[in-house]
Amino acid sequence: MSRNSEKANSLLHRYYRQQSESILPTAGTPRPRKVQSVKSIAVAEKFRSLCIREISTKITRINDSSINDYQIRDLNDDLNKLMKEKLSWEYHIRDLGGPDYITFSKKQQRSANDFEVKGYRYFGRSKELPDVKELIESQEREK
Repeated sequence: MSRNSEKANSLLHRYYRQQSESILPTAGTPRPRKVQSVKSIAVAEKFRSLCIREISTKITRINDSSINDYQIRDLNDDLNKLMKEKLSWEYHIRDLGGPDYITFSKKQQRSANDFEVKGYRYFGRSKELPDVKELIESQEREK
């Protein structure tokens, strides 16, 4: 039988102790509504990475062939909201004195294969929707 002092020094207990003392949010912590309420660069970068992770899972889901048009529209709306939230985290990180992710993300967005109309982007299969196809064709005709 282990002694209490040995149990307290086990790897699992040290991990839980470090996690509870940590300033970084855990997986269950919701992102704050106001980006300016976060005063730490590390916490802001953590929330930005959570946004990026959520964006990548939704992009994967939007390309799934088994979902219907309504789900595609909802996912596309969520992706646009998440992209705006990610950009606000990047501006806030830069204002706090952290790295400038904005220039890299702007270059990445330009090279992406997404379609944009008046600040609203269409991802993946959302470009195959009938309304969006008409919108793309009308914009190509204007050019």
